[in-house]
Amino acid sequence: MKLICTLCGQMSTDGNLWCEQTDCPAGNIPVVLDYGEFLGDIKVLRLLRLFRTAAVYEAERDEQMILLKVAHVGHEEELKAESLLLARLSKASQPNLPVLLPSYRQGNLRDHSYGKAVFRNETKYYEVFQHITGEFLRDMLMQNPQPWYQHTAWIMTGIAQGLTYLYKHEGGLHLNICPDVVMIHEDENKTPIPVLLDLGLILKPQNVTPQVQGLALRHIMPAYVAPELLERNATIGEAADVYGLGILFHEMLSGAPAYAYRLRADEEIRAQVKRSSIARPERRDIPQASKVQELVESATHRSPASRPQSVVEFGKQMTQIFGAIPPP
Repeated sequence: MKLICTLCGQMSTDGNLWCEQTDCPAGNIPVVLDYGEFLGDIKVLRLLRLFRTAAVYEAERDEQMILLKVAHVGHEEELKAESLLLARLSKASQPNLPVLLPSYRQGNLRDHSYGKAVFRNETKYYEVFQHITGEFLRDMLMQNPQPWYQHTAWIMTGIAQGLTYLYKHEGGLHLNICPDVVMIHEDENKTPIPVLLDLGLILKPQNVTPQVQGLALRHIMPAYVAPELLERNATIGEAADVYGLGILFHEMLSGAPAYAYRLRADEEIRAQVKRSSIARPERRDIPQASKVQELVESATHRSPASRPQSVVEFGKQMTQIFGAIPPP
């Protein structure tokens, strides 16, 4: 068991955690499981990713490799909503969404889309996904900040397809699209397939009230937040997720995040997002480079009305420029 700050990554094994962030959520630092520890009958093998709302582990149950997602204290409702949505979608196959498994060994998705178990006198809520062999997009970009443009296009198109599927099947706005929530694995042809291991906030546009908006900002990575989410009484719609796609696309093309985030306070980053515009990526090695630059520029426009108005439209423009994703 460790304690890890979700803002700056500071780690402690003895509970004495000092954080350099002035807005550190003191008292809410999540417990992170170590190798060999058990949550119910699930054995943790290693931590894969730490979100602001949950942690994702590689784990084992009955000698079967799985992915385990455990909610941090205070974020149980987000995990429940995500698991219930995935359970409703379980009859259809969508390669860009995780495959939800029953939370208990002798359970079913209808009754056990999420589970709970006691760990160190604390009730933990969790969900179980089918195992994927891959790496998170953030880790991939740390090794290779500028992937081959065709791989970049297929990754972005796949994420757009996953979001489109969620919208069509009772999902809501994601609002937290960033490299941390996307895992990349390859099919037989070595084509990268993105999987959204976090479905975001799942908020219907009509439910994004100013109060909800304020709470949502605590969960969203500030370097990837749509500018309208920082304005009071702004209308929030699907264009906010188009911005998320656009700023991620920009990062993969340019080789660096549009807004630096490491060792910076959330409020400092949000202030920069509110007052700054994103420069066009300069990539001359891409076919139809001018169209790519126009798409990135429109998708990351400060005004939602100037962006493609849907994730579907963004995906269509990607396909028109780069072609469809090769079938497996």
